[in-house]
Amino acid sequence: MPSLEEYTDPLDKRLRKHLLRRACFQYSKDQLDDLAGKSAAEILDSLIVSKTYTWEWPYDSITVCLQTKVDFC
Repeated sequence: MPSLEEYTDPLDKRLRKHLLRRACFQYSKDQLDDLAGKSAAEILDSLIVSKTYTWEWPYDSITVCLQTKVDFC
């Protein structure tokens, strides 16, 4: 009978691949290798990254591009 307790052991390669297939659009071999020895909770914590974006209102991409003097606007 399956258990409802959290699986806290480090995931082997097969389970890491399964978790990354289910949680990501794609993953690389390097990413798979970097996650070796981590539990499922640790892997998910490393995948969930909250990003904060701050823009001056109103945001004008042309003005920002001209201010940064980037030649590929």
